[in-house]
Amino acid sequence: MTDETKLALSEVTDPLIQEICKYYDPELAAAIRLSPREIERMRKYATKLHYGSASWMPLICTGEDSCVYKRVCPNIEHPPLGYECPWERLTIDRWYTDYVTSLEIDIADKVERSQVMELVEADVLNARANAVLSTDGFIMNNPVGVDPDTGATIFRKEEHIAMLVKEKAHNRRDKILKAFIATRNEKVKAMKGGPMDPTEYLAKLREKMAQVQQVHEAEVIKDAPVPAVEKKEPDQAGGDQPW
Repeated sequence: MTDETKLALSEVTDPLIQEICKYYDPELAAAIRLSPREIERMRKYATKLHYGSASWMPLICTGEDSCVYKRVCPNIEHPPLGYECPWERLTIDRWYTDYVTSLEIDIADKVERSQVMELVEADVLNARANAVLSTDGFIMNNPVGVDPDTGATIFRKEEHIAMLVKEKAHNRRDKILKAFIATRNEKVKAMKGGPMDPTEYLAKLREKMAQVQQVHEAEVIKDAPVPAVEKKEPDQAGGDQPW
């Protein structure tokens, strides 16, 4: 593609790109020439910043050998190698929407939005651990030494490390929920005399949280239609994202 078909960063009219451009030196922004594909990559990157640290959570596809979802992945015959896992990206987006809708989250409230994303992170870590356990079982052979006579590795059967991941994910989620309830508790103090008693409101909120988490615990990545993934070579920056 020739420079004539590219735009300078400072000339791109997309609002998200214009916002990014403010943080570039003006001369540098005028000198950088971008193709439509590069502009789209920048726009997608800027969009996903909305999710905070969870934006970088989706696994990068490494194919069948090392993927925790290899037993159930619908893309295992055509893996998007080098790209973010589209199914985990979809899972994060859906679970985020579940929490926002069910808990009536004000997405303009950064504190509540961040708490929701932390809940989603805990749910995703728990899902990964479940995927590993579904293949490996609850017991793992942990190497603890070498037999001095034969040189063979000595193994000891122990609880799978994924069980520890699940425990930590659950503990983290409980802490986040307590912080979320505390935040909401401050808000509902002003509800006295309103249409709903604050105690009743918080009870309903806890019930909604439990319902959402039960759904997330039960969901697995399977029996889903396989999206068409264009086979590309990842670039040096990690490749375009398929979402």
